[in-house]
Amino acid sequence: MGQKINPTTFRLKESITKKTKWFLQDNYSDGLHNDIEIREYLSNVLEKKNILLGGTLVKRTKDSTQVYSYIYPLDQSDKRGSFSGTDQLDLKAFEGYKRVLSKICRSPIQLYLLDLRSFSPSRLSNQFSKRDLGLTQNTFMFLDNINNIPKNLKQYQRRPYFQDTLNILETSIISQNVSIFSRYISVQLEKDSRHNLFLDFISKVIKEYVMVYPFLQGIRIQVKGRVNGSERSRKETFQAGNISLQSTSNKLSYSNQAMFTIYGVCGLKVWLCFKNQKYNVKTETNQI
Repeated sequence: MGQKINPTTFRLKESITKKTKWFLQDNYSDGLHNDIEIREYLSNVLEKKNILLGGTLVKRTKDSTQVYSYIYPLDQSDKRGSFSGTDQLDLKAFEGYKRVLSKICRSPIQLYLLDLRSFSPSRLSNQFSKRDLGLTQNTFMFLDNINNIPKNLKQYQRRPYFQDTLNILETSIISQNVSIFSRYISVQLEKDSRHNLFLDFISKVIKEYVMVYPFLQGIRIQVKGRVNGSERSRKETFQAGNISLQSTSNKLSYSNQAMFTIYGVCGLKVWLCFKNQKYNVKTETNQI
């Protein structure tokens, strides 16, 4: 049963958080269409700035609308924290986006772009010492294992997408946001004609991260279409660990994308499955 329907729909009641926080007694359908227009508009304008959109949360009050978008800029900047609108977008463009969104919502709008790069533990360990963070020895052993992943994949280090792939997958796992990772894969396959080279690299990367992260149960990537310019459409699946599609107890993050490659339209599906287990990390996170 879980194999035959959309994983998001199958787990809608148990584990899927809402993407909107509002209620309209009148014109409820208009509010739903406005949310779709907001997400499509932000996705289009941000991707032109080389920024991946990982999701948008819309909150409505009686007099205003608040929009929170989770983004990942594709650059090598080490800036962490909230996205100010002046990092890669100039202030004039940022205010222009707010004006367009206010016309869509027909109400004053507050736009917040939140940078997901702040979720990267490897950047945290590189910028701070053990004494500054006050973490335990086991936590730093975990961070060392993450930092050793590039060494285990040193045969791929000369490829231009090497570091970006590691950073984005790491961020997707920590934030449990699979949309960032799936969108990055689709962008790479759309601009690269040699799909097999990138997919072979991805298959090696996901195995490394499943072995390191204790709360990650498995990762699955499925690509369907004329992959690498094949004469007929085919389906390729890459998996590391286990993916529980029949049960709703484990948290499953799922995303699907349409890729417009030079060989035609291809489909992409990505699953991230997390174990249903709570780790006692309150003492360490409070110290951070």
